[in-house]
Amino acid sequence: MKVIIKGQEYEFSFDSIWGPMYTYEVLAGKKLPFDPGSTLCLHILYYCILCRANPDFTLSFEDFMMSLNDINLVNAMSDYYIKRMEVLTGTADDENEKKKKGKTPRA
Repeated sequence: MKVIIKGQEYEFSFDSIWGPMYTYEVLAGKKLPFDPGSTLCLHILYYCILCRANPDFTLSFEDFMMSLNDINLVNAMSDYYIKRMEVLTGTADDENEKKKKGKTPRA
């Protein structure tokens, strides 16, 4: 997925559930363990996703945090993150199977 921050286009994507987490641990350190229920932790993780997906990434963390005033940007990153995690962890397949099993054939 592409996102635009401060007029610059960036790739926002990941292929492993662990890569962004490793970067998060390096950036946040032991003082801020990842908590998926924490908005701050998720926003730091989104920054880590951008860092990993863009080799020439130079956007400062402060500028990134200021860009989060754009609720459309936040919603887009959140939606992508949730859907991508469902795919990578296999929960998307589980949900599709449940939906299929719940349907009754039409006459």
